[in-house]
Amino acid sequence: MSEDLIIDCDTGSDDAIALLVGALHPGLNLIAITTVAGNCPVDVTTLNTLKVLESAEISGVPVYRGAEGPLVGPAIDRSPGWPQDLDLPEPSITAEPQHAVDFLVETLTSAETPITIAAVGPLTNLALAFRMRPGIVSKIGRLAIMGGGISVANISASAEANIFWDPEAADVVFRAGVPIELFPLDATHMAPVTSDDVARWAEAGTPAALTAAAFLPERIHMYESRMPVEGGGAPVHDALAVGALVDPDLVRFERANVEIELHGTLTRGRTVVDQRPHLFLASQPKNARVAVWADRQRFLDFLTEIFHAQESGDH
Repeated sequence: MSEDLIIDCDTGSDDAIALLVGALHPGLNLIAITTVAGNCPVDVTTLNTLKVLESAEISGVPVYRGAEGPLVGPAIDRSPGWPQDLDLPEPSITAEPQHAVDFLVETLTSAETPITIAAVGPLTNLALAFRMRPGIVSKIGRLAIMGGGISVANISASAEANIFWDPEAADVVFRAGVPIELFPLDATHMAPVTSDDVARWAEAGTPAALTAAAFLPERIHMYESRMPVEGGGAPVHDALAVGALVDPDLVRFERANVEIELHGTLTRGRTVVDQRPHLFLASQPKNARVAVWADRQRFLDFLTEIFHAQESGDH
């Protein structure tokens, strides 16, 4: 039986691969996508989401536009040159009229069985939903979050972008009592995708493979020229988080306490991961399973199988 899934995302190039995994893996039933401001303004993340679905010939998955900015503070200040529009054709499909937060509250409230959520952007939508209706947290079976870092950061010297762009929202979510699986940069950087990998996928000729091949080369070029990772290529962070929902052997987890720094002048948005093994020293409960390692080859094989298995028009 497939697992009911909602993906909450700020669709850029790695979110896009996560969407393809969520929509095409037979072990997942992607019931909806909610969008949020993060990589790009929410209008762009929503448009990118629609582009990915239509380009990959995935139908029947509704998209709900969500929060335009963080819970508190000014709008997100993105780095100059931060990638925005995905280089895909303009879509004919449109987002649903209902706001993403209202959809989440309504869907979780009425759910008869637990729903899995993969949150791979800033956590604003979820924090707003939890504040509106705290009881819905009991309807979430698993919450996979791509965000944060143990010893790796990107948007600042201390923080990863998804958490940094709305640390107050992350704080709400991590304190909510939801079963969290956290995928920090430390793990996602261990499973980069190279240009050779993308070329092999494109040879499959499936809509999903050709969609990925349209925008991943730009991502890989950006990483290799500005943010090189060991082994070359570029991490597709969010796809690892969604993939591990159905193949937990893609990563290795350790239980830890995770809290979000809100006040530090140099550390705002830092994901503080307390891995101390001695319970008498650790002051807080271990509230998350944290991915500390990833199997790159297994992940690449996992993605290859998805891209090669898709049949045009079958979704």
